[in-house]
Amino acid sequence: MKKCQFPKPLKLFIATPITGHIGRQSEITRLRCLVDTIDSFAQERGVVTWCAFREEGWTGEQDPSIYVPRDFNWTKECTGAIMIPQDSYGVRIELGWLIAFTKPVMRLHDTGISFKSGLDKNISNIGSVSDRIFTTISQLGDFVNEFIDFLEQK
Repeated sequence: MKKCQFPKPLKLFIATPITGHIGRQSEITRLRCLVDTIDSFAQERGVVTWCAFREEGWTGEQDPSIYVPRDFNWTKECTGAIMIPQDSYGVRIELGWLIAFTKPVMRLHDTGISFKSGLDKNISNIGSVSDRIFTTISQLGDFVNEFIDFLEQK
C-alpha cells in the first residue's frame, strides 16, 4: 500500500525590532498589532508562524543565551520570513542568516525604506528579498498573501 504524502506546512518567521522598544508601550502595542495582523492572515492560509517578540511575551526581556540560538534555528527551519526592520540591527543580523540559508524574505517598511548600509541596500542582489512599503495596517493582508503565494510556488 502506498503511503500518502502530505505537504509540510509553511513556516513563517516574523522578525521585528525588540531592544529599542522595551519600555515604550505605544510602540510595543503597534508592533504587536502588526505581528497579530500578519499572523492572522498567515494562519488563515494554514501557515505556522514564529515571532521572538511574541514568544517573549512582548517584553524583550529574555536571556540572549536562550533567544539567539532559538532565533537562529527558526531562520534555518522556516520556509521564509517577513521582517519589519525599522532601525534594528538584530533584524538585520537575522536577515543575514536567512540569506545564508537561501530563505525568501519580504521586508515591510512603514516609514519608507531606510537602509542602514550599502550591504543592506543591495542584499537583494544575492538573495530573494523583496521590499514593500505600507501606510495602513489594512495593506498587510495583500502583502502577506502575496508572499505566501510566492512561498507555495517554491
